[in-house]
Amino acid sequence: LYVNELLEVSPYNVRLWRKKIALYRYLGNDHEADLLLDRLRSIYPDNERIKKDWNYRVEMKYLQQHEEGDLQSQFETLRQLIQMSPMNPAYYLALSNLLLQYGHDAEAAEIAGEGSVTTNSPALVEKKVGILAGMNRYNEARAYLASLKGTHYSALAASLEKQMMLDAARASQMYDPYIQYAKEYDMNHSSEALTFLLNTSISRGYYDDALVYIEEAKKSSGRQDSP
Repeated sequence: LYVNELLEVSPYNVRLWRKKIALYRYLGNDHEADLLLDRLRSIYPDNERIKKDWNYRVEMKYLQQHEEGDLQSQFETLRQLIQMSPMNPAYYLALSNLLLQYGHDAEAAEIAGEGSVTTNSPALVEKKVGILAGMNRYNEARAYLASLKGTHYSALAASLEKQMMLDAARASQMYDPYIQYAKEYDMNHSSEALTFLLNTSISRGYYDDALVYIEEAKKSSGRQDSP
């Protein structure tokens, strides 16, 4: 009541309005406190203290939503935080990770890329490249890294490209049927796997492998011919 009386005398005193908001929060009435803070934000859009109060409140709301596992509400809150604090890379990373959880990989990469430009964060560059590589969009990732050459990201781009191509080579090996059949033959010595390995090793010019599989074929034939 005392604060209200003071506000009747000094209705433009921001300090008193902030005191009233603090009293609302002390009484556990966050709803009224948020409404009043929002009104102050619209009345005093350039007031830095009000901006900080609002940003802090929205960040607390996001942390509560995160703790409660309310993923859907976090989308709106994180976008709001990015709009209010576009230079904070943590918000872009959080939104990118949240989008990945929902399976929106392409949008997650876009957010990471947008944040890397706005905040100059190396972590966001790595995030975008990692997402694109995870989607097997290596050409797009390489084009993105190429666009960073000649900037302060040049050394990072070169390092990421080298690592990405190494990862791509490893991934291609994992899905190479020759590798898979070799594993199958080591475990079960199946005739199907041996036939594939023998023919493929010769066609690819893996002559040392071919000699091994020829010997294996001879042994297999001997085992089949024996009584």
